[in-house]
Amino acid sequence: MGLGFSTKLRTARAFQTLYALDAGPEPGTLDLFGGKRPETGAALTDQVHLSGHTLSRPSGRVADGILVFHDISEGFGTSKAGKGTDATWCRFRDGSGLFVMDGSVTAKGRGGEIQLNSTTIATGSPVKISPGGMTIEGNF
Repeated sequence: MGLGFSTKLRTARAFQTLYALDAGPEPGTLDLFGGKRPETGAALTDQVHLSGHTLSRPSGRVADGILVFHDISEGFGTSKAGKGTDATWCRFRDGSGLFVMDGSVTAKGRGGEIQLNSTTIATGSPVKISPGGMTIEGNF
């Protein structure tokens, strides 16, 4: 089990994450990928970009230690998704395209930071991400 923070500290961390996502001249982005997740924030190598999404501006709100996202734009499976590739991880960037955080992608109910009805994404298929909350815990 990882570290568990007080609501006050989780709230402060969630606000910092929200400010980071909303930095820059444009709304932040969320990209879904297949393949092995690189080290946090590391450059992409052979990961497959499956879909891109734009965050709302502001991207969310913070309540009781939880970052609750506002609407996230619908995306579509990229040409690299082919007939179907499983999304395994995601990357959030700010409005200048700078790295903010990486997370896991799973089917709903499986505990990922991003949860989809189906993690299999095919070229041209719509990819809808329902707004939800994210508790910002530690990864020391």
